[in-house]
Amino acid sequence: MAAWAQEMASVISPAAAQQRPDAVITSLFGVEVLKDTRLTCPWAVVNSTFYIGPNPPRPIGQDIGPRAVPLVSRYAELLESADMVLHATDKVFDFSFEGLPPRHHYTGPLGLWEPPRSIPSYLDEPGDPWVLVSISSQRQDDLPLAEAALDALADRPFRVLLTLGPEHRPEEISIRASNARIEQTVSHSAVLKRGRLLISHAGHGSVMKALWEGRPMVLMPWGRDQPGVAARAKSLGVAEIVLRGEDSKAALTAAIDRALASTEMQQAATTHSARLQLTDPPGVAAALLESLPVIGKG
Repeated sequence: MAAWAQEMASVISPAAAQQRPDAVITSLFGVEVLKDTRLTCPWAVVNSTFYIGPNPPRPIGQDIGPRAVPLVSRYAELLESADMVLHATDKVFDFSFEGLPPRHHYTGPLGLWEPPRSIPSYLDEPGDPWVLVSISSQRQDDLPLAEAALDALADRPFRVLLTLGPEHRPEEISIRASNARIEQTVSHSAVLKRGRLLISHAGHGSVMKALWEGRPMVLMPWGRDQPGVAARAKSLGVAEIVLRGEDSKAALTAAIDRALASTEMQQAATTHSARLQLTDPPGVAAALLESLPVIGKG
């Protein structure tokens, strides 16, 4: 990643010198690129998950999968070079963390946005309630989660929609259930508006969408930031966690039963949904970014 950052910086440096932007914005994965670019204008980083930086609310080894810990630890240090860091999550979700360093800000969840697409008509057909099963949009070998969820829900009074993302094809799924549809991409927000439950790998984006729509969750974190996302959802009282390595079908079945039977979990999800829907994360982020030219590093 360091070599890639240097390569990208060698491309961005002349472009920035020619274009003379008022500000530059990158994702967390571009922080080293912009640091190496040595921009003369302010620059900001948008971090798409819970707080990354010095002195987090939990040890990084608890929140990040082992393979990603060295990379995320390095990025946490590099963020000190940015003029502004926006954490695109909900502060309450992030353990109501009060320790943000200077120039760091919570915006609320920005990952709710989805590209415009038509809503499948079958979502509004009469029938049993919908359950959304979602695996990562970036390949991480979590097909076993999808298959265990389909198996656990096969004989239940639900309609199941499994979204695989662009990295997988429906024919890779060996479990076939009469109450399930398998798609590569469908609007998660549209399904959750009509659904009862999310079963997911604990990706920050899907969890934020479920929280926004007031839906309980059953989460099986796989890696990356997913252990930390799952822990935060459980702390809010809106999620059951199933660990990899357990008897997946039995564990998922029990967790689904608990999530659907829990009035406390549904009430917590409803409460946080109502709170979040009074916020304007894109507006907050835009206002902060528009202030960049007058903030600088002072």
